[in-house]
Formats: sequence, structure tokens, C-alpha cells
Amino acid sequence: MILEFSCVDGGTHPITGKVWYRFPSCVAPGGERYDHYLCSALFMTMHRPDDCLEALAQLDLVQSGQSAETTFGLNDTGVTFTPRGAQVDIAIEDEIANPDGLFGLAEFRNAVVAWRRFLSEPCSHAHSLQIDIS
Repeated sequence: MILEFSCVDGGTHPITGKVWYRFPSCVAPGGERYDHYLCSALFMTMHRPDDCLEALAQLDLVQSGQSAETTFGLNDTGVTFTPRGAQVDIAIEDEIANPDGLFGLAEFRNAVVAWRRFLSEPCSHAHSLQIDIS
């Protein structure tokens, strides 16, 4: 599954200057569930590279067998990591435990690692990153 991370022009703030929004999306045909759940989890819960590291640490606890279940999230979007996978829940839309929101731990990890790399780089119109998370 191909994800694309891009910078979206947010205009100019009178004090801080140019504003950029970082936006993940799925560009593969048939990737609607990836766009709706996985990309939403990245966008809503991981705003800084350190947030990605925290999510990866939670995922590692499950993959290493140190924990049977961990959760990560902010606001109304959360991810529950279990040996079965990464379950993305979007509470504001009453989408809890929806099977479409379940992703393999490896593909979720690949998405978070790439998102962290993208968040670590400067933003501009030309800046984007495509990654195959399969």
C-alpha cells in the first residue's frame, strides 16, 4: 500500500510567517481504509518526531511480548496495539473496533517510521515522500 506525505500551504501568519501543514494520504487504488484510519491516526496523534517514537515504543512493548496490549493516542483518535495488530479507533465518528481500522503491526510500524522521517525534514511545496508500507 502506497502512502504519500506532503506539505500543504497554510498561508501566512502575521507573526510567525509561512505556515505549513503536513498531510498523509493513501494514493493506492482501493486504499480508502488506509486513508481514513491509518493516515488519520498519523495526522491526529503524531505531530512531532517524538510522538512517533512514543508510538513505536508502545508498539515495541507488544511485539517483544512485554505487554499484551498498549494504547497510544490524543484527542478522539487512538491506536490499540495487540499481537493481532494496530486497531485505530476514531471516537468522534463512533468508529470503535471497526475491522477496517485494524492493520498489521509491521505495516503500521513502516508507516510511523516514514512519517517520523517526514516530520523531521523541512516543509515546502516541493517536499513530499511516498512509501510502500507493505
